[in-house]
Amino acid sequence: MKQLFLLCLIMVSTSLFSQNTKKEKVKYTYTQLPMDPLPESVTSYSSTIVIGYAEEEAEKARKYEEDKKDAEEAYAQERKEYKNKSLGKKVLETALLGKAPPEASVVEKPTFKPTYNTEALANTYLKLEGYEKGNENSVLYEVTLGGLRASDPVIKNSSLKNKDGTTTYEFWYEVVYTYPMAVRLEADGEEILNETYEAFETEKLYQTRKFKSDGALRKALPVNTVMQTVDNKAFKENMSYTNLQINETYAFMAKKRKTVVYTAKGKKHDYTDLTKAYIAVEQGLVDYDANGENAEIKTAIAIWNSALEEMDLENKKARINRKVAFGLHLNQIEYNILINDYTAAKTAINNILLMNPSKAEDKKFEPYRDFFEDMRDRYDANNED
Repeated sequence: MKQLFLLCLIMVSTSLFSQNTKKEKVKYTYTQLPMDPLPESVTSYSSTIVIGYAEEEAEKARKYEEDKKDAEEAYAQERKEYKNKSLGKKVLETALLGKAPPEASVVEKPTFKPTYNTEALANTYLKLEGYEKGNENSVLYEVTLGGLRASDPVIKNSSLKNKDGTTTYEFWYEVVYTYPMAVRLEADGEEILNETYEAFETEKLYQTRKFKSDGALRKALPVNTVMQTVDNKAFKENMSYTNLQINETYAFMAKKRKTVVYTAKGKKHDYTDLTKAYIAVEQGLVDYDANGENAEIKTAIAIWNSALEEMDLENKKARINRKVAFGLHLNQIEYNILINDYTAAKTAINNILLMNPSKAEDKKFEPYRDFFEDMRDRYDANNED
């Protein structure tokens, strides 16, 4: 019993006197540099959408009109021949041969892919952040639509046995579809990109909302309405995806980031310096500019550097123990990146690796390392000698 009391006393004592990290939430906006910068001569962009299936649809419309004309001419000829027959022959053919008077044949109208106001859509979906829209010193940003490729809507159903013995049925349409698109960039007469994203070749499944009966489904959702919905959905999704990919690679994107500033708390030590560092960061993020002086952020980094000189990873009671040091190293990574000091950020990463981080620590550390690698690669791509 005495041993158990002693163990509890030790645990309580450790909890009271060891130092812990404290997280202060912050958020800021920064400009993400392009991973593959456009030529320096490019100062603007022009965007356009090409209907890749325009000729195919024109041919389909031409054939439809031709088939209608042929059917009308054939019907007129049959009517003429029928009109020239005697009444007796007409009666005889009807009675003995079952031949009815000629009727106009109906030529089924094909389903046409939608037409678009391409200029309006290009203005809506195709934007290159960090560049003005214009034609002088511009990059051509062009997307060619392949159009919807889809199965006919198929009615699906399911049933569920209820506790009262009744059965509930549900009916809905399913459509399997793809919507290919190709994107092309051209500047100074040279093609920079010409690509069809693989994701657009992967079949997707669309399901309508569900109804209690087959009849209710058919009445509420005509097949043409379903297909139009699928077309609009696929178009918007793929255009948005395309623009995101282009901007992630070639544009100067405004990004919002939510992160933290690590400080510390403990009854035996004074952490006023770390609180001051947090306040300096918070002030520095208000008007943060990657190319600016960023004096407040540099002040905070200097405070963390100084505090880490006291680091004692083996002593939980130390002012800068393992937990506090780990948080300060994460601060060094985050905020040295913001002032483009990737050497210092890399040093902080190496210092954490030397600590042989636990699984819990590594889970916190990994997003910082990923952020560092992405930002460093982008910085290097835009500052090549």
